Amino acid sequence: MHRCLHIQEVIVNIFDYLVGHPVLASDTELARLARTCKTFSGPALDALWHTQPTLSPLLKCFPDDVFALDARRLHWTFKTLPKIEDFERVTFYASRIKKLGCFSPACYVENSVDRVVYSALLSQQLTFNLGPLLPKVRHLIISLNDFIGQAVYARLVIGPNLRTIDLDSASLDDIDDKMPWDNVVAILGEHASTLKNFEYATYSEWDMRHFSPPAVMSLCCSFYSLRTLNIGNLDITHNVLTHISTMPDLTELVFGIVSEELVTFTGTPLMAGEFSKELTVRQCEGDGGDWDLEPFFTTLKTPNLQSFELLKLNNFTEAQAAPAPFTSSMLSRLLQFPYLSHLQITFNLHIKFTDLDLKEMSTAWPRLTSLILPDYTLRNKPTLTFTGLLALTENCKELCVLKIRVDARDLPRFATTGPTVPSRLHNLDLCSSPLSDPEGMIEMIPLCFPELGVLNVAGSYKFRTRNNPPLSSSEKRNSDAWQAVIESLRPLVPSGYHFLGYDAA
Repeated sequence: MHRCLHIQEVIVNIFDYLVGHPVLASDTELARLARTCKTFSGPALDALWHTQPTLSPLLKCFPDDVFALDARRLHWTFKTLPKIEDFERVTFYASRIKKLGCFSPACYVENSVDRVVYSALLSQQLTFNLGPLLPKVRHLIISLNDFIGQAVYARLVIGPNLRTIDLDSASLDDIDDKMPWDNVVAILGEHASTLKNFEYATYSEWDMRHFSPPAVMSLCCSFYSLRTLNIGNLDITHNVLTHISTMPDLTELVFGIVSEELVTFTGTPLMAGEFSKELTVRQCEGDGGDWDLEPFFTTLKTPNLQSFELLKLNNFTEAQAAPAPFTSSMLSRLLQFPYLSHLQITFNLHIKFTDLDLKEMSTAWPRLTSLILPDYTLRNKPTLTFTGLLALTENCKELCVLKIRVDARDLPRFATTGPTVPSRLHNLDLCSSPLSDPEGMIEMIPLCFPELGVLNVAGSYKFRTRNNPPLSSSEKRNSDAWQAVIESLRPLVPSGYHFLGYDAA
């Protein structure tokens, strides 16, 4: 064997490469390498056991008279309590697991385990004083269901080196006040100060029940060293937000909050950490309060911010809400972030800033790649023009996604503006932009956006029902004009141009 293969770092890199290779990755190959020689054995076993979707591979390490696997149903059952010597082989492999869990329900259906199996394991672990079953596990994907009752599975798999946890409640059908949040806090509390990532997800992040469990709020106030905190499915309080804003290492933050708590928030400037980069704030479902965005923008004091999302849940089902004004003054509060590359606000906006503000935006955000500011108002003249939009795409050379409402009735003329500068824009949504010259727009789109893959035009934000007024004659003309543009452009990119249209009565 070549002497280079006696260098541990080289072997580890080779095996890590094999694990991630789309063709060569195979548990069988790693198992063969582990049996090749002593030099390969340790690194190969580490790579083989590093990530496990369930505990089934460990259960197979016990003698056949302890646990039984029904091959037909792929279901583990309990036969007898394991003896201390039965744990020797299990402990040898369990110490190599660094990541446990899987988001796919198939992982649990195909390897289902009787709850008594985990109970027996935990009982014997405690009886023999064997310590944690998974002493080196660092990343855990676990269901909220696993914290019900005595939380046996959670207590079994959570070890002292836990650093990241993804908590999933997709399979929990109980009502909110009976969710086992007290068990979650009791078990995770001792790890709160050392956790680096904490994420909580529900079945659907856009259609969910939002609430503020007091136990979880107290847990959030125990976090300190987090780099990522994703609790967008929870309504945090202003006290929790104040604590979060002091975390020095936080780089990605997603949270939900109701308008009343946001107004009450008067603590340290939001995300004051030196390395803060990504921020997502969600207005919770059913929160009927109007968010005063300008004071909120003023609280943002994070110079390294790269991504900012302000999302309203289920905004399509709450279409009757009045559009939130987005003024020049509000925009100026965001121009203080020179590294911003992604801005998305899914509130129904009424944009009131001008082309001059777009010019300042292109100067302040040279790295901008995505700008999503939906304005679906119909019966007012846009303050932005198509000429201003072209100036933005010309100056922000990396801009690929743009959603904005402009006045497309007065298109730029060659004699006035000269030849257009092609942009890299790939996705363009013009919301309810008024249009009077479809032929002119048909000429402009290929010239200005040669790489365009998707063009969306949505005339009305509101769903047209019996309770909504029908489209006016001018709105109908606007709809017909955009329909003509879409149909003409369809041959250029047959699958890429979409007319979302005015929802007719």
